[in-house]
Amino acid sequence: MINIRKQVKNMVSGGPVKRTFAGALVGASIGYLAKPEKLKKVLGHLAKKELKNKKTDFAKATKEKISPFKNTLWSK
Repeated sequence: MINIRKQVKNMVSGGPVKRTFAGALVGASIGYLAKPEKLKKVLGHLAKKELKNKKTDFAKATKEKISPFKNTLWSK
């Protein structure tokens, strides 16, 4: 009786049930991205995010480099 409880607990907590859900999720993701129009949409969205991050990083770096000269330019 104890063995059956352990088997059931193992199946639910870390066994075949989790692997089945993980496989279904991976399969659905691949199936979604297999359509060319969906892939373009996802990649376009990711490219916009990446471009926005680069723009923000560039702005921060520029501000950091200009800040030492800012006071000298305005004081003259």
